[in-house]
This record gives sequence, C-alpha cells and structure tokens, in this order.
Amino acid sequence: MILADKIISLRKKNGWSQEELAEQLGVSRQAVSKWEGAQSTPDLERVLRMSHLFGVSTDYLLKDEAEEIDPAAQPAGELREESAARTVTLEEASAFLKAKEATVGRIALGTLLCTLAPVPLILLAGLSTFTEPGLTSEEASLIGLVLLFLFVGLALVIFFSCRKHTAPFDYLETEVIDTAYGVSGLVRQEKQRSETAHMRLAVWATLTALLSPLPLLASALLETSPMMNIAGVCMSILLGGLCAVLFILRGVPRAAWDKLLEEGDYTRARKTSPIPLRAISTAFWLVTTAVYLAWSLTANDWEHSWIVWPVAGVLYAGLSAILSSIAGRRLS
Repeated sequence: MILADKIISLRKKNGWSQEELAEQLGVSRQAVSKWEGAQSTPDLERVLRMSHLFGVSTDYLLKDEAEEIDPAAQPAGELREESAARTVTLEEASAFLKAKEATVGRIALGTLLCTLAPVPLILLAGLSTFTEPGLTSEEASLIGLVLLFLFVGLALVIFFSCRKHTAPFDYLETEVIDTAYGVSGLVRQEKQRSETAHMRLAVWATLTALLSPLPLLASALLETSPMMNIAGVCMSILLGGLCAVLFILRGVPRAAWDKLLEEGDYTRARKTSPIPLRAISTAFWLVTTAVYLAWSLTANDWEHSWIVWPVAGVLYAGLSAILSSIAGRRLS
C-alpha cells in the first residue's frame, strides 16, 4: 500500500472528509486531494502531523510494504556500513529544517549589522571633518566606535542565540548518516519546490554584488564633495550588506538540504577527508576578520578596509577548490 492509499484509508477510518483533514493539517482540500491521488507528496512537517493525528508511525506512512528490506537478505558488508552510519529519523530531519528556518532571518540580520557597523563611524568622522560647527574628531571617533561595537555586539548576541538552536545538529556536518525511509525523497522534493525562489535570490544577490562598487566609483570619478564621497562609501557598504543577506537567505536552506542529502560540501568523502576542511575554513575567516579590524582600527581607514571582504571571498573560493581537489585525490 502506497502513501496515497494509506492517507485515504486512515482518513476514512477516522470518519473525516478531505476538507476536515485539510483543516487539521493547515492545508487546502486540493492539497489533500492531490496526495490521495498520488499527484504530489506531503512535506516533512505534514507527514509528521499526520503521524500524530492518525496515531501511526512515520515509517508506516512512508514505507511501502512491497519495499520493506529484509535485513537477512542484505550482504554482511552492507549491514556493517549501515551500522557505522548514524540514522536520521523524519522527526530529527524536520526539527533540523525548522531550526534552520527559524534562524536564517536572524543570521542574515546579524551579518547585516556586522557589515554596517563601520558606517556610523565613517559618517561621523566625515561630519566632524567637513562640516562646521560640529563634533570634534575625538568625539566623532568615540561615538562612532561605541556604535560600531554596539552593532557587532548585537550581532554576536544574535549569532549565539541562533547557535543554541542548531548546535544539536552539528553531527550532520561531520558524521556519516543514513536517513530513515522516505526522508531523502521528501527533502529532495522540498528542495525542488524552492528551486525557483532560490534562483531569484541568487540573481538578485549577484546583481547587488555587481552594483555595490558603483556608488563609490561614481563619487570618485565625478569629483564630488568630500561628504558625497563618504556617502558613496556608505552606500557601497550597504549594498554589500544586502548582497550578503540575499546569499545567506539562499545559502542556509540549501546547505541544510545538502547536509541531510550528503551532497555539495557535505558529501561522505568530505566528512571522512584526512584534511580538516572545516577547521581550515574557520581559521581562514578568523584571520580575515583580524586583518580587517587591525587595518581599520590602526589606520582609521574604514573607507577602504571593507575591500578585505570581497578579496577574502575570492581567495576562499580558490582555497576551497584546491583543498577539495587534494582531499579527493587522497581519498581516491
């Protein structure tokens, strides 16, 4: 019996119409009709809710009786490989995706705050230098630094808060996993459903990245007033921050799906690689942050130090490609 037939059978057993079941699941009657007609498949959350609603296991809903695997019929090698992998149940996969969905917006906000942190300092420094009367340079620097550390501090609070939600699922990045029956199919389907929206985010992010240097270049080429030059710098930083936000809104859900499917940066080969790719990545960005802060604070050159981030992004892409190639050759 396939999932569609089980939904029909359980719904009728409880005496519910399609409308009544749809209302309890928070979907339309047409959605239930498509599930029962095997025209589409419910997502992870709806499968879990049906499991609780009907009082059956998710395995019962997802596992077709003709496709059940007899452990005795499996080769010993396959059994050992399965036992070495950590099994991710539908409940765990759903909880992980919910945690990512709940935190992606906050991570994007924290990143935007970090990107915009130097903007008040740049503006205040410009106002103190090129407007009369105004703040002294010392007062402007003090207020600007206070706001900078306030922005960064708030961002760190946001990041640590998000970390509490996702920390229980760290094993998905490092351990070899096997997903319970039906999980991979549902995750892959959810990924395909969101493909169009994520492609739009990628296009807008790329467009924003291409536009971000234009205000800075325009103010420099047009030989405008010093305050207009400063405004150009701040606008470029703002566009860079928006670009980062768009990439995060696209990248975090895709990374979550890849972790469950063991694709992209989370394949089994990468997890078992003798080269600690994750440690190298963390060290790279810590060094990048240190360089950025050292340059900005010692030279008080916030107008130009932001260039560290796009340069680091290009270098990181090249480094990742080289390390992945080396790891692949060692594992082959």
